[in-house]
Amino acid sequence: MPNEYYSQFFEEYNEPFKSILLFLYDTSSTLFDLSFPLSVVFASFALISNLFHLMVLTRVSMRNTSVNILLTGLALTDSICMLNTIFDNFEYVTRPADLKCKPPSPYWSQILLQILINLEDISRRISPWIGVIMAVIRLLISSFPLNLIIRKMSKPVFGFLSLLACILVSTVIGARIYIPTTVIEIKPWVPKKECGYPANYSQPRFQPGPRDIDISEDLMTFLQLLDVVFRNLPAVVLPLLTLLLVRALKKITAERLQFQSAPKEPDDTTKLVTLMTVLHVITECSIGICLLVTFVSKSSLVQIITWNLYYFFTLFFPLNSIAHLIISILLSSQYRTCVKETLSFLKIWKEEPVAQSSQGSSSRTIIVR
Repeated sequence: MPNEYYSQFFEEYNEPFKSILLFLYDTSSTLFDLSFPLSVVFASFALISNLFHLMVLTRVSMRNTSVNILLTGLALTDSICMLNTIFDNFEYVTRPADLKCKPPSPYWSQILLQILINLEDISRRISPWIGVIMAVIRLLISSFPLNLIIRKMSKPVFGFLSLLACILVSTVIGARIYIPTTVIEIKPWVPKKECGYPANYSQPRFQPGPRDIDISEDLMTFLQLLDVVFRNLPAVVLPLLTLLLVRALKKITAERLQFQSAPKEPDDTTKLVTLMTVLHVITECSIGICLLVTFVSKSSLVQIITWNLYYFFTLFFPLNSIAHLIISILLSSQYRTCVKETLSFLKIWKEEPVAQSSQGSSSRTIIVR
C-alpha cells in the first residue's frame, strides 16, 4: 500500500481505475525493491561470463572477422557497465539503516566512482550501436554475398574502425557531463555524539561538483540533443533490422535447401547476430517505452509506476550480457573450439590420448573434467 505521500496521487481517480492503478503501483514498487539486490547478483554473473567471453574472443584464432571484433568490444563495454552496477547497487543494498553514523567516502573513492560512472556512460551509449553495426554487416553480406566491397565489411579492420568510431562519438557526446564535473570538498562531516567518535572529531567530505570552466551553452544544448538521438535511435532501428535479418535468414535457408554445398558458417553467423539483435530489441525497447511514457505522461502516478518499472527492466542488461556467451557457444563451432582451448589452458578441460590395445585399433581421446 502507498504511504501518505503517494496516497494523494490516487485521490483524483475513480473505481475501478483506481484499483487497477493501485495494483500496478504495488507491483511496480515490489519490483523496484527487488531490482537492486537482483542487479548485484545478475551483474556479478554477467561480469564473470563477460570476462571469460573476452578470454575466448581475444584468442588469435577468433580475431579473424569484424563480427568477432565487435563482439569483443561488446563484451568489454558490458563488463564496464556490470562493474559499475555492482559497485553502485552493492553500496545501496549494504548501507546501514542509520546513515548518520556512517563516515563519508574518501577522496580517492569519489574519484574512482566518477571515472567508473563516466566509463559506464560511454559504454552504455556504445553497446546498442555495436548490435546495430553487427546486424547491418550480416544483413548486407547475406543480401549481397558476391559484392566484393561489402565482403570487406567482414574483415577485422572494419570491425575495429567501427568500434573506434563509436567510442569517439560517445566520448564527445559524454564530454558535456564529465568535462564540467569534478570532485570538490564541502562542509566537513561531524558525527553525532551517540555514534561513539572522539570529541571534536570531523572528517573531510567530498562530492561531485562543477568545474570552473567556460563552455558554450549552445554547444552543451547540441550535445544534449545528440545524446538523446544517439541513445534512443537503436530502439527504433533494431526492430527493423531484426525483421530484415529474419527475412535474410529464411532466404539463406531456402537457398541451402536448393544447393546443399552452400557453406554453413555464414548461416550460423547470421543466426548468432539475429538472436543477439532480438535480445537488444527486447532490452532497448522495454527501457525506451518506460522512458517515453515517463516523459510524455502528465500523470505523476503513471510516471512513478513507469519509473519503478524502468529500474526493474534494467535487469535485462545483465541477462542480455550473459546470453551473449550462451548464444556464441550454441551457434559458433569456432567459438566452441576456442572455449575448449581456453578451458584447457586454465587446466579445467584436458584432453589425454589413451592408446588402444596392440590390435592396431585407432586411439581414443578421453575428456577429463
